[in-house]
Amino acid sequence: MEALTAVRAGSFAAVIKPMRGPGDGLLSFPMDGMAYAIDLPRRAGIEDLHRDVERIVLDHGGRLYVAKDALMQADSFAQMFPGLGAFRDGLAKIDPEARFQSDMSRRLKIHPSLARS
Repeated sequence: MEALTAVRAGSFAAVIKPMRGPGDGLLSFPMDGMAYAIDLPRRAGIEDLHRDVERIVLDHGGRLYVAKDALMQADSFAQMFPGLGAFRDGLAKIDPEARFQSDMSRRLKIHPSLARS
């Protein structure tokens, strides 16, 4: 919240809620603790703010919610989701030629063929 306030980036939607986790999926978002959800408009400087928030989340052992995030970096994704290696192993078996991809999966380098680049 301090990082957002410092750059006057108040969220028009913010929610704090308790979470129970983890889920059963290899890339499951929930963890035991609290989730802080914010929606920010895309404007000048938001990428820098996001990098700052991403670093804060990493420093505290947290995760960003991938399905609602458009700016997370691949290295942060790999650090936040320890099941990524096992997910990539399965993906390599069912999609060895990396035919099934999305903009998000390419940005986050989810397929093992992209992780090497």
